Amino acid sequence: MGTICVGRKRREPETSVLFRVVQAEWNTFLQRVAACQRVVPRFCVREVESFLRCGILAHGFARVHCDACKKDDVVAFSCKGRGFCPSCGTRRMVDTAAWLVDHVIPEVPVRQWVLSLPYRVRLLCAYDPDVCARVRRILVRAVSGYYESRARRASLPRPLAGAVAFSQRFDSALRVNLHFHVLWLDGVYAHEPGRGPAAHRKFNQCPGPSGTHRGTMPSLVRAVNPPAQPRFRCRIARVSGGSAPAPRESVGPRPVRSGRAR
Repeated sequence: MGTICVGRKRREPETSVLFRVVQAEWNTFLQRVAACQRVVPRFCVREVESFLRCGILAHGFARVHCDACKKDDVVAFSCKGRGFCPSCGTRRMVDTAAWLVDHVIPEVPVRQWVLSLPYRVRLLCAYDPDVCARVRRILVRAVSGYYESRARRASLPRPLAGAVAFSQRFDSALRVNLHFHVLWLDGVYAHEPGRGPAAHRKFNQCPGPSGTHRGTMPSLVRAVNPPAQPRFRCRIARVSGGSAPAPRESVGPRPVRSGRAR
């Protein structure tokens, strides 16, 4: 039997309501912001203007040929954006999910953890990628330590936790609300010396968070080390437009109070 070609219909973003509204109001919005002596962040301008070019043949396309049906077609270039374009965002989400399921996450129980942040820290993390990365590392290190410490109490040798972390930059109302979704293997891989190569670790499921830990993470997630806190306060003040608060004496790390486990 010969190859059957399925007809392809070009995506037409210029016909969507979102595209028409953004195209009509974007320049007006920029002018109003400039009139108030404020500036739209460059990454926001870049993301929106890339969306307005995504899928539009006038901004570039590739010509493709089908050997089966002997027909040509044109495919418009996409913006490959991460934050605003529904088409590229959905494609990236589906590709990432398939890659994680097929090649990364083993067939073991998985638990989702979500960390929300105080408002001023959300704003700082949204505009400073270095701070965002540091907060994410603190979260991963703290919860992984929680799993590994429980495994050690259960006499599991050399426990090793695993996680995949994602940063979400907005909430359901499209407001800036940077928070973290993390998939943790609900247990650890343990390896006893002398029982084969370390690559052959065995998965051991750990009990879920008890009532003491559920809904709160003060005992799990710690804030930045005291020497780094003045720099964080200065960055928060610079982003929020205020003055940096006076340094306070600290006897130890401060907990991030607003995380929760699911």
